[in-house]
Amino acid sequence: MTLGSLRESLKVFPEIPGDINNEIVTTPSHSTYLPYPSLTKRVRNADVKPQAKCSKKNDTVNLQELSLFQENIPDFSGFEDGMLLLQRPTGCAGFDQISKNLCVVQGWDGSKQQAMSTQYHLQFILVGSELKTACQCPKHKCVHQQFIQEYQDECLTMDSQSSYLSDPKVVLFYREMVIDEKYKHIFSVTTNSKSNPMNRTIVTYEGSDTGEGTWMCSKDSKEHICHIGPCTHIKSSRSALSGILGMEISDISVGADLCFTIHHLDQLLAISYLPILPPVWATLPSDSQLYPQPTPIHSIQSNHCFRLSETLTCACSRTQHAVYDPNCPVTQQKATLYTLLGTFPCSIELQACPQCPPQRRSFIGPDLREFGVFNYNNSTFVTHDLLDEYTAVFTTLETPFDSWCKVTNACYCYSQSQFMGQDLFCSCWFSYARLQEYENDFQCPRCGPFPENVIWDGVSLAFG
Repeated sequence: MTLGSLRESLKVFPEIPGDINNEIVTTPSHSTYLPYPSLTKRVRNADVKPQAKCSKKNDTVNLQELSLFQENIPDFSGFEDGMLLLQRPTGCAGFDQISKNLCVVQGWDGSKQQAMSTQYHLQFILVGSELKTACQCPKHKCVHQQFIQEYQDECLTMDSQSSYLSDPKVVLFYREMVIDEKYKHIFSVTTNSKSNPMNRTIVTYEGSDTGEGTWMCSKDSKEHICHIGPCTHIKSSRSALSGILGMEISDISVGADLCFTIHHLDQLLAISYLPILPPVWATLPSDSQLYPQPTPIHSIQSNHCFRLSETLTCACSRTQHAVYDPNCPVTQQKATLYTLLGTFPCSIELQACPQCPPQRRSFIGPDLREFGVFNYNNSTFVTHDLLDEYTAVFTTLETPFDSWCKVTNACYCYSQSQFMGQDLFCSCWFSYARLQEYENDFQCPRCGPFPENVIWDGVSLAFG
């Protein structure tokens, strides 16, 4: 049944959930409340690089050397966009502070503009007023260090009275259901050496709460199945998980203190904020005509510039919109427009947001709905017909995000361009779908917007 026929028959169809894949973990006394996007951490298959193997060489990090980095690191813009949205359920990058001076950061694929499955440790030390950083990721001058330098006030807790442990043995900072009764857990585990807080490893467990599953340690490239001679780091992680879940797992000989974080859910925000018309094929005669239906954009002239308009805003707040001030300077920024046929370079006029801290470099930009364009973050533009195309495919064929992105990327080969990664597209689509006006005809007239019981198919819940 298509979305149009659903609307026509006025059957129950609840609001599109933005937190559908998030797992909330009950925290003990050493808990910290940090945002973490679970949807971006979905298990990836062929498109990801293997987990980097830590060696003795990169166990000990020269903090002074790694604290020096360029102001403009390649790929930083895309990573910055993903990190600034990590307080939303479909953020594009992961970041967790696990101790007073240590974080776990997610690898970043600059070519695809999406997060990877790899995890790295990042150390930070405040020396006077200067923040020194060191990161284990392969790139000497990495996006993680630049981001933490520029956004330390927003993403770090350096209070001496905080609940963080100085150097916890085991930290469970991520848990998500990947299939029925099977979960993915990610731990940060200290090694035997106490000389450097960066001497830690990432341990991953994917399996059931009964202890049957696959364990993997980043220091050992081989996978470890339960009960088959795991390394010390896996033993520590199993011991910690056993204490949390009450699992009866044999061969537990390593004790460990434990702290773990909770996923925080927030609203999904983008630069575009005005209500958007439903897809043409799902429009009813009774729908309000919010604005004239724009002609679909399939291509634009080279270096086309989207000018500032009265509908400009910033993603920082929806309670009080930033207003364009003609007396303030205007800048231009390069952007990418994604259409059904391919990508096109363009530019956009921006003005610094007066409500955001200057160090965040946030800008107010136009909504662009009158052009049939969705402004996600002032650098990524997606045409409405492209987003509506996925809505049609999903509601008709129940197509998950990853499959559709692969098919679209294959179609983009004809224009010699590349489609965005599935994490970024997932964020764009959820943000776009929340703005579409369906006149509340998807809600049950008896139960309202929040029915006690809702029947969903598996693909709708999992979303790829």
